[in-house]
Amino acid sequence: MPSYDNPVPALLLRLDANPFHHGTLAAVRSLGRAGVETHVLLDGPVGPLGRSRHLTRLHRPGPEGTAGTAPLLRRLREIAAEIGRPAVLLPLDDRGALAVARLCEHLAGHYLLRHPDPALLERVADKGELAALCAAHGIAHPETRSPRSASEAARAARELGLPVVAKWSRPWQLPPGSGLRSTTVLYEPRQAHALHEAGAARMPYGPGDSAASDGSGPGEEHGGGRLLLQRRLPARPGCDWFFHGYIDAAGRLLAGGTGRKERCWPPSAGLTATGRWVPNSRLERIATGFAAAIGYRGILDLDFRHEAAGDTYHLLDFNPRPGAQFRLFTDANGLDVVRAAYLDLTGRPVPVHTPLPGRRLVVEQYALAATLLAPVRRSDPSCRRPRTTGRETAWYARDDPLPFLALLAALQRRLATRLFCRLRRTLRRRTPAVPPARTRAVDRTRSTAGTRAADRSGARGAAGAETRGPADPVPRAPRPRHPAASGASAPPEPPGADPRRAPSRPVRPGTHTGRHHLQGRTPMHDLLVVGAGPYGLSIAAHAASAGLRVRIFGRPMAAWRDHMPRGMYLKSEPWSSNLSDPAAVHTLAAYCADRGVAAGHGEPLPIDTFTRYGLWFAQQAVPPVEERTVTSVRPYLDHYQARTDDGEVIYTRTVALAVGVLPFAHLPEEVRELPAQYVSHSSDLRDPAAFRDLDVTVLGAGQAALETATLLAEEGARPRVVARSAGLAWNTAPQPLKRPLLRRLRDPHCGLGTGWPSWVWSEAPWAVRALPAAARLRIADRALGPAGAWWLRERCEDCVPVRLGRTLRSAALRGRRVGLELRTADGGRERIETDHVVAATGFVPDLDRLALLNPATRAALRKLGASRAPKLGAGFESSLPGLYFAGLLAAPAFGPAMRFVHGATFTAERLVRDVRRHLAGPRAARLPRPAEPAKPLARQR
Repeated sequence: MPSYDNPVPALLLRLDANPFHHGTLAAVRSLGRAGVETHVLLDGPVGPLGRSRHLTRLHRPGPEGTAGTAPLLRRLREIAAEIGRPAVLLPLDDRGALAVARLCEHLAGHYLLRHPDPALLERVADKGELAALCAAHGIAHPETRSPRSASEAARAARELGLPVVAKWSRPWQLPPGSGLRSTTVLYEPRQAHALHEAGAARMPYGPGDSAASDGSGPGEEHGGGRLLLQRRLPARPGCDWFFHGYIDAAGRLLAGGTGRKERCWPPSAGLTATGRWVPNSRLERIATGFAAAIGYRGILDLDFRHEAAGDTYHLLDFNPRPGAQFRLFTDANGLDVVRAAYLDLTGRPVPVHTPLPGRRLVVEQYALAATLLAPVRRSDPSCRRPRTTGRETAWYARDDPLPFLALLAALQRRLATRLFCRLRRTLRRRTPAVPPARTRAVDRTRSTAGTRAADRSGARGAAGAETRGPADPVPRAPRPRHPAASGASAPPEPPGADPRRAPSRPVRPGTHTGRHHLQGRTPMHDLLVVGAGPYGLSIAAHAASAGLRVRIFGRPMAAWRDHMPRGMYLKSEPWSSNLSDPAAVHTLAAYCADRGVAAGHGEPLPIDTFTRYGLWFAQQAVPPVEERTVTSVRPYLDHYQARTDDGEVIYTRTVALAVGVLPFAHLPEEVRELPAQYVSHSSDLRDPAAFRDLDVTVLGAGQAALETATLLAEEGARPRVVARSAGLAWNTAPQPLKRPLLRRLRDPHCGLGTGWPSWVWSEAPWAVRALPAAARLRIADRALGPAGAWWLRERCEDCVPVRLGRTLRSAALRGRRVGLELRTADGGRERIETDHVVAATGFVPDLDRLALLNPATRAALRKLGASRAPKLGAGFESSLPGLYFAGLLAAPAFGPAMRFVHGATFTAERLVRDVRRHLAGPRAARLPRPAEPAKPLARQR
């Protein structure tokens, strides 16, 4: 390195309010270690940066802030006067870079800085203009649309092929506190519609408008620019690349290199958690060639994604400032892009930048989260770690440890605050609300003779119910508010009720009538279980063992008996596919051992065997299952009313909905309008032999798609698999149960596979529920993604052709065949004609598809984050007290274990325990109040 004696000072400018931006700390350390007097102008929380020993002075905005040209210019001149001599000015964020570009003529003489073209910087930073620049210079870029209305946004999302990436063209202008993120992945057209409307409501001009800033200054720009929808490129390990560099006034690259993201946070679309310096001459030529073509000078940070189909590098972002991970490209002499820019602007020679490939950057907090919640598959060749020649940590440094300690303290405070808020909400939810004195029920003496008698005292227990002995205390009914405060007609009177003591009228939310409204001989049950699949049967078994009065409705194992293809095998291991009873004696292994059926580790189990096991479990461990359909469940005063398809009305204090996956079968929007004889979901394909000699197209890349296609081929059909993914994922053969201790510690066995992440998903769903809602939804969506079973691979590859990298654009009936139009990975089009389409596209938890709950009840249920799944408590209770959800609808709250039979034990134990606590005493309901209270209820005060 050249001499840094009596160096020129440096001022780092950051206007983005992010106290945990490690790139700012890296720039301070880079210059401070070289002996440079380093100042920082920071508009936002200081965070750990203020603890760095290499920071000379931290400057704050003036009283007017930085929300305009004049205040920012005035403050920069004041700082120049305080420093006393010209300093190098380096912006570290997009907003700051654009501000400096516009003010460079006014800052001349006060600072040493590059004089870029403001219009060019605005074009490369604007994500919409960047797409046009790439098209003009032949640089690959994802197909991008800029919708001008919400309906146009929904239509563009469908045409691009879901899921799509939504971006704001100028994210640094997003209004603070708006809740809008710079980048979002959308999975449905209506999400695009809602996002456009949300942007239009929070910005002075609509997101579809092409209004830009008036050029008056960075602080006078409003909104986040236009809403952009981009085709989502297939994400796979090792596909995300970046280029950092510094280009001098002569167009020479003085420092920089290419790197690859090993882990991101959030996964697949977030910041670099760990990255590595990997030489890529082709990518470097693309980056430097594009910069030269547009005449860019200065520091740049480019993000690319490699698409395997077509072997193409797509430019995603162009940042005209140092990237947060620029220290990754530090050579043996300590030269990086910030030091290179400093030396060049001060007129000193910049030494030759010697590449040091293999260096690794670790951002501690993101790397920890990504490692635990988004593991990289070790079997992927692109994820094999090359030799490391150096390590750069974002926060920890031996010569500057205080920022790292400050980071730990800040994260600890944030975690403690979140835990305290959750604990406070939990305690509030469990604390009973004391009813007013005029509505308080009076406890009376109950008969203790042990005989059946009507409750003549008006006590809190259900009148007409069985009188229990002293050893069997009567549970007191909870007093939830009635959610249907919408002016609906009064509910019908229960049979046998006495109108003098039980007036038939709705109860206003938040009130308590002081008496039960069930008189006469109408039975009141403790728990009603709707659904007789693995979860429903397990819940009923635990409830019956706990002594609850429980009824269970449904056809036992109906989804497995009536909807799974013949010849199908269970993907999970037999030992992890047990239904749950409290004594754990009715296991799959016990059933198979009694019948001499093989059910060993690593041996696929036929679906028929598992189905017969479920029926045996229902006979041995569960109260009699009533094979009838529950058509409606609704809150009724302080309990629930259910109706069956044969007209029976049932009253119960609590309800557990374990309806399975069939109501949530997902069909792509492009094939929903086809006649039923031409399209079906994989869950409806009971008899593959019915498709003999027919051409069948199977959509999907998971186990359901691959096994369905294989069974069709083995029965004489001509199937093909069409999938968006660039490649098929196959699970490896399970490791033996008996292994050396170190191997067991490194890759522990669990119900969903091996490895610590899978262990958390399967054995600690309570830990998943403790995460923020966005993280839980991301885990439920991406963890344990589509993959074929190891025992299926040879059968499938021998007889099923696969077309990858294809996105379905449209489907139409052409005569007696279905015409499918596909978009290939390189943007081309492909047409297929087929006799039948099978959508093996999974199941989507959606309360709107639960028809047995009326619209008012569904609207009263709180949702988890941005999903349409219910928000559940630790005991699977929804926001309507006494209403519980199990199975697929609980997966967004508790993680992917709820999609498998293995999660039945955790669910049944927690749910029944919470039901018993619910029945033990009154708990105040916390239902969302309706937007417009019903007038009839207001008159009944």
